[in-house]
Amino acid sequence: MTQKAANLKALGQIAEMVLEARLAELAGISRTERQLCDQIRGLDEQSRSILPDSPEVTDLANAASWMRWRQDRKSRLNTQLAALKADKEVILQDARRALGRVQAISSLESLAK
Repeated sequence: MTQKAANLKALGQIAEMVLEARLAELAGISRTERQLCDQIRGLDEQSRSILPDSPEVTDLANAASWMRWRQDRKSRLNTQLAALKADKEVILQDARRALGRVQAISSLESLAK
């Protein structure tokens, strides 16, 4: 194996490791994104399931307090979700770039053989 081919092989391995790292980051972000969406959906379902004449809402002060808490919680979750999606977009661009490098190096390796 020529020195160029050996160098390309080593470079290709590094590029593949970078790609795998980015894909692992994306998988983690996707899991967190699903969890946040599930929490938001749970809050929405919870608010729809409480009827005005149910025992949970007999005390108006408690009901108003719970509604404020639920809205604040949902707002915080949506803020976290937005930040996570912004991070996801950056990592997705990095992953695309890493994939392009892997493919380019693979093509160069084929030519060097």
